[in-house]
Formats: sequence, structure tokens, C-alpha cells
Amino acid sequence: MGYTMRNGKYADTLEINLAPIEGVLTQDGNSAVVEVGSKRVLNLHLLIDSVSTDDTLDVTIQTSFDGVTWYSAGTFTQATDAGGDPLDQRKDFVVNRFVRADFNVGGSSVSIPCTLRGEAA
Repeated sequence: MGYTMRNGKYADTLEINLAPIEGVLTQDGNSAVVEVGSKRVLNLHLLIDSVSTDDTLDVTIQTSFDGVTWYSAGTFTQATDAGGDPLDQRKDFVVNRFVRADFNVGGSSVSIPCTLRGEAA
């Protein structure tokens, strides 16, 4: 999904959705794998509606050249109870051909609704 920049040139970008498959995290897991081809920078927006007291969420962006061997491209700041306010983070990651998000939840009876979207350029 590209767009025309103010200078009139076209910016070729790819829409990325690494949100949890069910939209709500109740256990550790990975998002679907997205192939970004030759694009090497992800600009991602992690939005978490709420995190209950004593629950945590760690989100690591993983990348791979072959879709088999994965390594960390970086992490978001750990999400914890923030007084019920939504947690909103934006971050850039340098990646390889394939990407996915690794979600690590902590706590008991965890239910964390979140979205993780952005673009690759």
C-alpha cells in the first residue's frame, strides 16, 4: 500500500499486520509470518487496550532470511498495568525477508487485547 509523498514522488510501502491471530492474547505465541521481500524497515504500531494488575506482555519482532531460522530484530517496552489506560508504542525495526511477532504473556488468567500493525518500506 504505497502513497504519494508531498514532493509528488511515490513511496512504495507494504501494509503489515502482526496482530495476534485471535486479537486477544491469553497465552504465549507467534503471529502469522509475513514476507516483506526486499523491504528492510518495519514501522510498527503496538496498541494494547489494557493489561490487568500483575499481568505483563513482552513483544519481540523476529525476522528470518529463510523462514526457518529466526532471530530478534528488537522488542517493544514491556507492557504492564498502566492504570487502565491504553498502551501505545511505535517503533522501527530493521528486518530480513520474513517477519513475525513473538508474544510472551505473564500472569494468571491473562486476556490482553492488542493490535500490531504498520508498514514495511
